[in-house]
Amino acid sequence: MSIITSKVYSAGGNIFILLGSRPTQLEEDILTSTLYSTLLSQKTGTDQQSRWLNYNNTLSNLSWTLSDRATARREFAESTLPELIDSLTEGYLTSPERQAVSDTFDKLQKQPDSAGVMAAITQLEQNTQLASSKIPKLQTITIDLSIISHQNILLTIQITFNTTSVLSSDIFCLTPISAAPNKNYNIRQFSYYFSDTKYAPIRNEIVRKLGSKTTTELVEIDDPAIEIEGPGQ
Repeated sequence: MSIITSKVYSAGGNIFILLGSRPTQLEEDILTSTLYSTLLSQKTGTDQQSRWLNYNNTLSNLSWTLSDRATARREFAESTLPELIDSLTEGYLTSPERQAVSDTFDKLQKQPDSAGVMAAITQLEQNTQLASSKIPKLQTITIDLSIISHQNILLTIQITFNTTSVLSSDIFCLTPISAAPNKNYNIRQFSYYFSDTKYAPIRNEIVRKLGSKTTTELVEIDDPAIEIEGPGQ
């Protein structure tokens, strides 16, 4: 039986999950480079496609190499985020890793007063718009989620969905969500792998540019790390 450890952060208000363990410097490089890319993309405004493209371009400039990307229109109704994410990560993560991600969302739902969870809810509120003038409570929400596999592959998923529920920590586990009907694409995702040797020469410059944001915008939500036992794969 293998053990999949998991850490979860709010990075600029987006959920960022680290699976497995790695050297401290490598983990810091992964977190700072993705945080920098996230914060820079958020400066482009509220258009989700523009943010997505900016985030991709910045990662590519920070020693991340694209492995795979896709956009899709997926139909789903009365689903939950963990259920949908589990199906989207099936070809990228092992079964124990996917279980660790699912359990992480369960813990997020149970920590409504966590500073990181509140930051994530605030970001989701900024990514929310009224879906229909005929249904006052129907909202269209976009969430960005990043997962680092134990092999240091970055998988980022952007999901746009509808819900009539009030935004709270329940969104991470219990809130029923459905596909937004007026979107050509409601799923965007990509995978990248990281070169720490290429990143090393620009490491100090990125850390300098981030400044105090490495503590104010990067908040670990769950401590100690979650541990999930699963069959070795």
